[in-house]
Amino acid sequence: MKITICHMTSVHHVSDPRIFLKECGSLARAGFDVYLVAPHNRAETIRDVHIVPFRTFKSRLLRIMLSPFAMLAKGLKLNAEIYHLHDPELQITGFLLKLLGRRVVFDSHEMVHMDLGDKYYLKGGFLKKLIPAVYRRIEALAIRFFDGFVLAEDGYKDYFFSKYRRYEHKFEFLRNYPALRLIDSIPPAKKEAGRIAAGNCPGTGESKNWCRRQGSLKVSSRCGSSANGRMRPSGASVWRSRAGVMSSIWAFFLRMMSTAI
Repeated sequence: MKITICHMTSVHHVSDPRIFLKECGSLARAGFDVYLVAPHNRAETIRDVHIVPFRTFKSRLLRIMLSPFAMLAKGLKLNAEIYHLHDPELQITGFLLKLLGRRVVFDSHEMVHMDLGDKYYLKGGFLKKLIPAVYRRIEALAIRFFDGFVLAEDGYKDYFFSKYRRYEHKFEFLRNYPALRLIDSIPPAKKEAGRIAAGNCPGTGESKNWCRRQGSLKVSSRCGSSANGRMRPSGASVWRSRAGVMSSIWAFFLRMMSTAI
């Protein structure tokens, strides 16, 4: 019988490279039964990943207040063995799932407590200090009670391993490396520049200035521009990771399941 894993996000698009292509896709290829609850307009199955559409909220406040409970209802219907959460507000969902005896993993895409201090919608110095402080308390409880905590960058290690040394065994790294398949698809004759920029390329601000400092950079024809100027992949295949990403996820979930048996 296949192990069912449910990934949940109220913010990221269903085709998010890290969540859908690198994590859900790798798990599906490894033989798991994978569901992704995410903002989408219909239920469908893409590359053996079952997409469960989630209603989005126009108001940020409503999203933060209501998404945890709406996600809980969606997740319980799937009756998964493991729930993998991707957004800070969904830690509330995680606590409720733990109270119901479910296994929960949180995926920290960034240093959230630091990121919150830079949010433009938090007006005034008081809120910019209060909200990160509250989040740190919630995060500490999540690390204590959740079954696993996934970190996206090596730079997070000093903070988490020094602050939560008692729970080091719960941390796993799943790094945001670019998909090597895209790089390998570039003919050798076109790699003379020696520099490759992975990720969105807004064309303005710091990214544009960085590109100017690097000199002439060529953009792969497999990327297209959206209406807001950001570069987006024209096909999901360009973001596929190699076996290293799949094996990392495979080993992590096998280790979790072995502790449950």
